[in-house]
Amino acid sequence: MGKPWETQKQVSELYSTFDNTPAFKLSERSSAWYVFSSIGIYPVDSIYILGRPLFDKITINFPKEKTFSITTNENTPENFYVKSILLNNKSVNGYIEYKDALDTNIKVSNLIFTMDNKPDTDTTKINIPELKLMDK
Repeated sequence: MGKPWETQKQVSELYSTFDNTPAFKLSERSSAWYVFSSIGIYPVDSIYILGRPLFDKITINFPKEKTFSITTNENTPENFYVKSILLNNKSVNGYIEYKDALDTNIKVSNLIFTMDNKPDTDTTKINIPELKLMDK
């Protein structure tokens, strides 16, 4: 934890081998991980951890004509590092809260990732709160 650029590289490698990995095919958890990770978010506690999206654009439709759009700029196989992330034109680092992503006062929420081929290793930008993990 604390080095998202390492995770971004490893996740990018997993995307390319996912279909050929028998362990992933057998696990519902890994399938859920793949779906969430491929759109660039992963729900934990009351936040979405932000990662490395696989798709250029995805739109999730919610009731009452609410949409959540995720766009990935400069999305190439070589650009697997996150350069910047904006949520509704505001810079975010590492995570977003559920309430911000699904703000009921905004009809369309936009999450925009910009990718790069060089990691951003400035750890002072990382600001993920302590998470409450579920007991088994």
